[in-house]
Parts: sequence; structure tokens; C-alpha cells
Amino acid sequence: MAISEPIKVALIDDQILFRKSLVNILNFMGSIQVILEDTSGITFIEYLESGQVAPDVLLLDLQLPDMDGIAVTKQIKEKFPDHPLKIIILSSHPQERYATHLLDLGANGYLSKDCEPKEVIKAIEDVYSKGIYFTKSLRDALKDHHEKQIPSLDNTALLTDREKDIVLCVCDEMGSREIAEKLSISVKTVETHRNNIMHKLGTKSISGVILYAVRMGWVVL
Repeated sequence: MAISEPIKVALIDDQILFRKSLVNILNFMGSIQVILEDTSGITFIEYLESGQVAPDVLLLDLQLPDMDGIAVTKQIKEKFPDHPLKIIILSSHPQERYATHLLDLGANGYLSKDCEPKEVIKAIEDVYSKGIYFTKSLRDALKDHHEKQIPSLDNTALLTDREKDIVLCVCDEMGSREIAEKLSISVKTVETHRNNIMHKLGTKSISGVILYAVRMGWVVL
């Protein structure tokens, strides 16, 4: 992945050996820079509130001593609804147990702590450039989860044909630049459409847009 500046990452995890090892791996990459590491979800929220240099991506442990990853994700989305921060949950639990709920809340990815380092790197790069990262097991979990849901048609008519085109491109894991090239529009126009879509669908993340498309039967995971 070619980038002009390193992707700024924060890592919040209370397992010291795991955290320190992952920080060393990520900083070694050159294309990724860990600007904050801590054990506390509350400390991270206070960091965002302080107005200091914000990370592009947050690697967030699901289980923390002061506030779990679900609560941290909810607070971030409630307190900073327009913040471009991408959230990847790190967990020892099976993806199907928590992942769908966290994606509904606005998380951008979900990784098992026993995954390979190269998968963590790919997840960071994907959520940074495309807004979402799906593993095969997460796709399967989402498919099983949403096959049980009854689609709601309430918001379908609100989306224009162009907005539906954008949704389908997002579901193909295309970034804004790729979408702009495919549809012959500017990157700024793509971003405007994405924001309008999220507002219309009442979701705070690209994850929610994809889940909506699944519910509507527009795409199959």
C-alpha cells in the first residue's frame, strides 16, 4: 500500500507483552506509526477530548479493566460522531459472538488476537483506505446473523441511484479514490455521497452501510 505519511495508530490493550510486541511489529513497518499505547479506554477518550494529534486507526481490546471495548466504541461514536477515527476490535472471543454488534455500533473491523501480524497490518491498511476490514469468518458470521433479520425498506427510497452505486462500490471494498475513478466523479463528491448515505441510513460508519446493503439483499457476503 503506497501512502505519503505513516498511518497513525493507537493501541489500547492491558496485556503488556502482547501490546509491546505488537507496537514493535507495527513501528518496524515504516508505513505505520504507533502514536499512543495504553491500558485504559477512559484514558483514550480523554486523549481524544484533549485535542492532541489523533490517530487514524484505533486497535482496541474488547476486554479492558476500566471500560470494555463495546462501551469505548459507543462513547467514541456518541462524543465524536464526525471523527474519522477507524476502530478495529481485538478479541480472544469468537467473532460471531460480538462482531456483528460492534459493527452495528460503528467499529470498522474485528480481529482475533491469535491472528498473524500480517493480518493486523492488512486490517489497518484496509480500514484506513476503505473504511472496513472483513475476514472470511466475519463474513460468514454476518451472513448467518443477517439471514435471520427481516429487511426494512423504510430508507431505500431515500437513496438516489448514484448513492446506491456508491453503496455497491463500498461493499466491493473500494476506497474513495477507486470509486471516484470508476464513476468518473471527484473524490470530494464520493466523500459527500458517503456522508449523505450514512446520515440517511442513520449509521455512523461504513460498516453500517455494508450491513444495510446485506439486509436489503443488494449484496451477498
